[in-house]
Amino acid sequence: MPEKIQKKNDSTKKYSRSRITRRQTLLRDQRCVITGDTFPWGQHGPNASGFQVAHLLALFTISQDDYKALVPLTSPIRKYLGKSVDLDKPYNTMLMRADIHAYYDDYQFSIWYDREKKSFRIIRFEKHGAPRLDKIVQVNLKLENGTQKINDTIAAVDIEFLLEQTRLCVHRRFSGEGKVNIAHTSLCKKP
Repeated sequence: MPEKIQKKNDSTKKYSRSRITRRQTLLRDQRCVITGDTFPWGQHGPNASGFQVAHLLALFTISQDDYKALVPLTSPIRKYLGKSVDLDKPYNTMLMRADIHAYYDDYQFSIWYDREKKSFRIIRFEKHGAPRLDKIVQVNLKLENGTQKINDTIAAVDIEFLLEQTRLCVHRRFSGEGKVNIAHTSLCKKP
């Protein structure tokens, strides 16, 4: 079976995800990389129904010209833009609980990599954003492949994708690109 992403609908430019990438990410991470929650292993394998594979750089960005214009010419991720197959790989994915993934997709938080300290931390972009992450500051990401044989061929998370997602969060939150979120919050004002 070829590992490729197929267009579901040309008008919305939505893409289906590779089952191989999902399986590899499950095997590599084996937990929500943000909260540390693990899923139970049953008789038929992992019961990961409450977990989702999150793309660091969302697949929809590859087809958006306005996003391409935001990416600096010197950015290492520029070579991936316009190539959906290259983005749907384990180096651009992390396993998250479904509720945490929803916050991540809504740009309520990001993960920052401190190159000097070689550590990861959560950055929340609003006081009340991503409320389930109140007590989580540090994230223990695996930068190297796992030690199990099955993980030896699975790529580690690429830090450049994490940093690009943080840059995109900042841009959407503070440069007027988050208009959808601003409109949404006006509907939910406290009485």
